Amino acid sequence: MKIVLFITGLGIGGAERVVVNLANRLVKMPGQSIQLIFLTGENRQAINIDPAIKVIAINMKRGPLGFFAGLFRIVLLLRSIRPDIAHSHMFHANIAIRISRLFTKIPFLISTEHNKNIGGYYRMLAYRLTDWLSDLNTNVSREATDYFVHTKAFDKRKSLTVYNGIELSKFKPSSDNISTVRSRLGIAESCFVILNVGRLTKAKDQSLLIKAFSIFHSKYSHSRLIVVGEGEEEGRLRDLIHAEELSDAAFLVGSTQCVEEYYHGSDCFVLSSAWEGFGLVIAEAMAAGLPVIATDAGGCSEVLDNPEYLVEVGNSIQLAELMEKVILLAPDQHHELVNRNKESVKRFDNNTIIKSWLRIYKNEG
Repeated sequence: MKIVLFITGLGIGGAERVVVNLANRLVKMPGQSIQLIFLTGENRQAINIDPAIKVIAINMKRGPLGFFAGLFRIVLLLRSIRPDIAHSHMFHANIAIRISRLFTKIPFLISTEHNKNIGGYYRMLAYRLTDWLSDLNTNVSREATDYFVHTKAFDKRKSLTVYNGIELSKFKPSSDNISTVRSRLGIAESCFVILNVGRLTKAKDQSLLIKAFSIFHSKYSHSRLIVVGEGEEEGRLRDLIHAEELSDAAFLVGSTQCVEEYYHGSDCFVLSSAWEGFGLVIAEAMAAGLPVIATDAGGCSEVLDNPEYLVEVGNSIQLAELMEKVILLAPDQHHELVNRNKESVKRFDNNTIIKSWLRIYKNEG
């Protein structure tokens, strides 16, 4: 079966990691021919992509002329590849491939969104107007799928939820990286380390996390905060860290290809998102054996599945209180929580999710 995966870009975000993992798994299966096409930006996932996968950059430029030039190239590629399945991910790729279908044959087209908040009314309108061009629509949480159906961006009759998958073995708890991460940052082994992983954007709302950590740190001075990621909010977050007098306790470490070592070197994971799709990093942290705290944004409650450790969006006081709850857990309580997380996250094992996609592809392709 010829499967073409389309995505807007191959940056370092969760959606990009999910699509690369999907491609890597599919290409290892007999009878599958996989090509990965991205519309814009540089390929920052190159090191993670199986060499057997042909990766094609469209290099679509901004503006109407750039869009239509990119569209022309996509049409030519599809006519050359003649895929059985075209599976697109994220807004720009979904719309571009839908429009391309007007000019070339695509036996079966799947449009996958990875969030609920995609940038406003006009994007939802674009989905609604082009919905007839897709055969199946999916999103990564029930909450997001229901929202798209409710707003008529997705037709209910051809929409379903397919959760993101993760490689559980990659995040298996390990003590090897604890000293590595902490010594690199000058953090003592006795410190209580809180971790956040995500793009530095308003959506992820790390400013809320820093404010909550400031409250927590005033009581537990041996605590430290590590934020892994990059983005347009970095300058503002550094200013906030300075204003809260946390320069020796809070660290923005940028992006990394080895995020699992930070999970293994931490004591608690906190996601402070204002809005979210699936919350991939929650699942990764659970698999790594960490207590997890998250805001009740998007699909976070579906992943964490533990309302005791969910807080309302934007509430720094509640966030700080749950941090305190975690640090005060007795050893048996900590063990019970970690084991519950590791058992619950098995739902998102890549093996299970890949089987779901294969059923979809084989039934429709």
